[in-house]
Amino acid sequence: VLVLALPRPSSSGGGTVTVPSVTGQSEAVASAALRRAGLVPVPALTASSSPSGVVIGETPPAGSVVGKGTHVTISVSTGPGSSALPDVAALTAAQATAKLKGAGFKPIIEAQSSTTVPAGRVISTEPAAETEVRAGASVKVLVSSGPAPVSVPDVVGQSRTAAEATLTNAKLTVGAVTQTTSEQPPGTVLEQSPAAGSSLADGEKVNLTVAQAPKEVAVPEVKGAAKAAAAKQLERAGFKPRVVGHTTTEPSQKGVVLEQSPAGGVKARKGATVTIEVGELAPTTTTTPTTPAPPTPPAASG
Repeated sequence: VLVLALPRPSSSGGGTVTVPSVTGQSEAVASAALRRAGLVPVPALTASSSPSGVVIGETPPAGSVVGKGTHVTISVSTGPGSSALPDVAALTAAQATAKLKGAGFKPIIEAQSSTTVPAGRVISTEPAAETEVRAGASVKVLVSSGPAPVSVPDVVGQSRTAAEATLTNAKLTVGAVTQTTSEQPPGTVLEQSPAAGSSLADGEKVNLTVAQAPKEVAVPEVKGAAKAAAAKQLERAGFKPRVVGHTTTEPSQKGVVLEQSPAGGVKARKGATVTIEVGELAPTTTTTPTTPAPPTPPAASG
């Protein structure tokens, strides 16, 4: 509220004086200066951006020549006024900035993650909307940057069921699941993509590679086959031949598979070892006949 008092010349004589400049001084200092000049200060309070108690104007203005005893109105600041902070929630950052500046505030934009407010929209302000705030004050405007990034957990080595639960708890989803033959227990997670520690948005997918049991096939029957042919046949069927010797006295069995384990026709997983026993001739021993020593002749009698 601005209260103006028109200058009144003194009814008593005494000459004229020049109104001194008191703008920018405190009310007390300004009033004292006017009194020393032979004038009468009349304070009038008004809201402004200047600090409280500071003179922001004077009437008549400084430099005017007036009679002694004239009343000089000094406008004294009461500081900035206050008003209710407008509600800018859900507006864009640009819209909120314009609205707050228009209301006399200084908006400061700050990003904050949110799972409920779309990215680029205002979540809230600090102070809150409708709070009485000093005109010209700074107001923090929290603008959504969308959901916070999620750190991908390590699920390698877990069962598929456990890995899916881990990813769900981390607010991620399971993407493509590829199965591959492995020595690991079936269902074990062998690989993941993206790798553990990567950052994803809430709800994004993690692909898994999961172990499956090796396929079982019938072991070829190789008994009676030559060692080299038997080994090749087993390898073509996906098995690993292991050769051990089997002693025999039959020349026809030399180099021939006499036994195998597992037996032909038995189901086994690919990559398993099949032992084949290959005939080896037993070493032959030669017997040398012994010639008896001639008898010793009897001694001659004398």
